[in-house]
Amino acid sequence: MSMGAGRRREDWPERLAAVIAAARGRPFAWGRHDCCLFAAECVAAITGVDPAAGWRGRYASENEALALVRTEGHEGVREAVAAVADQQGWPAIAVAAARRGDVAWLARRHRAVVAVVVGARLLAVGTGGLVWFSRAAALGAWRIG
Repeated sequence: MSMGAGRRREDWPERLAAVIAAARGRPFAWGRHDCCLFAAECVAAITGVDPAAGWRGRYASENEALALVRTEGHEGVREAVAAVADQQGWPAIAVAAARRGDVAWLARRHRAVVAVVVGARLLAVGTGGLVWFSRAAALGAWRIG
């Protein structure tokens, strides 16, 4: 049962687990299965709101993704995610306050990586599939729902 736009569904833990299970073994693909779209799929499972609906199918490479972000007026991925979170009423929070299902970001190889908080760790999609990161690697987070 949905609690309204942007709020967590009653069965969100099961829905989140199903998204994570379905992502196992899926190859990385810009615009289809990358860190931002995986995080958005997790958020959609939790809240019923797909924060990346307007981006799906609009890029197929890193350069195209960055061009799309900039065309929409954002400096980079982190700023684009922050703008979507703000539009949805999902506040920026301290990483230490993040709970399961919240979204965090970290930097790897001069790129922003968007991840989902799963317990004490973060889960994201990397070029080799799902990647776990320490929560200590996160540079910021947003409360989802």
